[in-house]
Amino acid sequence: MLLPISPAPRAQRGSILVPAAVFLVIALILLGAVQLGYMFYMKRDLQKAADLAALAGAQVLAMEGDCSGAKSAALASVNENLPASPDRDVDRECGRWDSEAAGDGGYIADDPAAASTEPLNAVRVVITDTAPLFAPYFLGGRGVTAEAVATQSPATAAFSIGSGLLSLNGGVVNQLLTSLLGSSVSLDALSYQGLLDTSVSLAKFLDLLNLDVDLGNVDGVLDAQVSVLDLVNAVVNAFELEEGGSGLDVLLDAANISALRNTRIALGDILEIGTESLQAALRSNVNLYQMLVVGLQAANKNNLLDLGTALELGGLAKADLKALIIEPPKVAAGRPGRDAQGNWRTQAHTAQIRFFLDLTLLNSPPDSALLDISIPLVASVKVGVPGGSTVRIPINLEVATGDAYLEDIQCFPTSDRTASIWGRAGLANVFLGQMDTAGAAANATRPWDELAKDWFSLLRIRLKVSLLPIPILLPGGITLADAYADLQAKAEVSLAGSAPYQEVLLHENDIGTGQATARVGTGQGLGSVVSSTLFGPELETRLDTSETKLLGLPLGMATSAILDPVVNSLGAIVSAVLGLLQPLLSPVFSLVDSILDPLLQALGIQLGYADISLHDLQCGNVQLVY
Repeated sequence: MLLPISPAPRAQRGSILVPAAVFLVIALILLGAVQLGYMFYMKRDLQKAADLAALAGAQVLAMEGDCSGAKSAALASVNENLPASPDRDVDRECGRWDSEAAGDGGYIADDPAAASTEPLNAVRVVITDTAPLFAPYFLGGRGVTAEAVATQSPATAAFSIGSGLLSLNGGVVNQLLTSLLGSSVSLDALSYQGLLDTSVSLAKFLDLLNLDVDLGNVDGVLDAQVSVLDLVNAVVNAFELEEGGSGLDVLLDAANISALRNTRIALGDILEIGTESLQAALRSNVNLYQMLVVGLQAANKNNLLDLGTALELGGLAKADLKALIIEPPKVAAGRPGRDAQGNWRTQAHTAQIRFFLDLTLLNSPPDSALLDISIPLVASVKVGVPGGSTVRIPINLEVATGDAYLEDIQCFPTSDRTASIWGRAGLANVFLGQMDTAGAAANATRPWDELAKDWFSLLRIRLKVSLLPIPILLPGGITLADAYADLQAKAEVSLAGSAPYQEVLLHENDIGTGQATARVGTGQGLGSVVSSTLFGPELETRLDTSETKLLGLPLGMATSAILDPVVNSLGAIVSAVLGLLQPLLSPVFSLVDSILDPLLQALGIQLGYADISLHDLQCGNVQLVY
């Protein structure tokens, strides 16, 4: 049986166009992705090369201060890290980085036409290249750009003014700490020397204070308050961490029983940090002894301190010393130069303190005849000094603050980094005479000129008045009076110090050697100041005869024929008295310099001069900032 033959099916035409179109679209997408992907890959490589080049240039700029050398180093880095490309352009420039400056993220390009005292501290590198074409239809730009800015982290320094740390001895340290805490402190030699020699970073010290503050907010840090006990604890813990010892336990014991243990002080009372210098200052080191003493001075502000009762001056005299801290000193740490408002970023000052020293001579002048005054045809007056007379000299001193600021830090060459600090000594006022110590303490805000000052009794002198012999009537004469009068005195002198600021250049290599200290002003010891005042032209004198009797009547009511010659001879009397006292007092004043001056220096006080000491210098590390 024959089956019917069906016709062949019709061929399907054009079906390949659809998959071909799909393939073509995918290929185009892939080519576009390759183009974009390669550009991103190229951008990553260019950025890496730009970062390394900026760091290399900034490193050379920081070490040598040479912009051309920094540019060459940046270009060499680019060539080392990228293959050659005919389309590549490498733009390099030196400038300044200031996080507070307006502009491109804080970067300010160097403008030779604009005068600037700020050194170049940043290198900017911009690399531009053209990616190869993978997709001919790609309409976008193929240029790839990478930019980087590297700078050296801000240089910082920590310094103080009015510091004589290396000259202190254990007795002075213990005496001072005992006075400031109000409880006995007795550090051994190893412990107090370790305290003087130990420094820690400000960041670590703040951490040991257990402050709950934002370390990014300078106002918050300076407003934070700590108790005296917390301050001493932080010093002791820092000492143990750095030195690995526990020799300051006696200091902690004294703080625990001190009446000041709960007294709170603000960090701004002891630290000086610029508004934009906090992070830089946190890297600086601070001396433990300074932080302790400055903090205790701030806690004692306006309190009358007994710094020495009956101090023996070589068996020649004794001295009672009291002090009133009007303004505590400050330790400065931070960046150099001025801020945007024109204020110095980092500055320190010494304390403003009043001292009251009662000096009593233990060796009395001998019984001496000074003058024999003849009143023609009437009488003779013999002036002398009775043996056993007490010589007491009240010495009052106010030292105003001396100031210093950090102008510049030179970080190259790295073998000899230096800090340029300008300073001036504060004014010192010396008054020999009576002052109301308690009143001066209660009125700490009153200026020196407004404080009540009075005469003091320098020495009691003896007046023997005799009538001259009268023939027949009084052939042997007669003694009218054998009495005493007070020779009173007062003197005031000001040591202006160095009114203009003076520059000192301190070297990082000298830190810890005792050489990182320089002096501004012309100084004198306390003893030499008092001696030159007492025996100099500033001394005023008068004779108090209110208690002197003549024939039972006050001398003032007697005839002026007797009184006037004595008063008119006052200059000669004073010269004779001072000539008698000078050999007794001169060795005492020398001992004052050797015994009391170190105590004043431990408080940061110096007369007519100031020592500026560099405690730390940090030049920072090169880092990417953009």
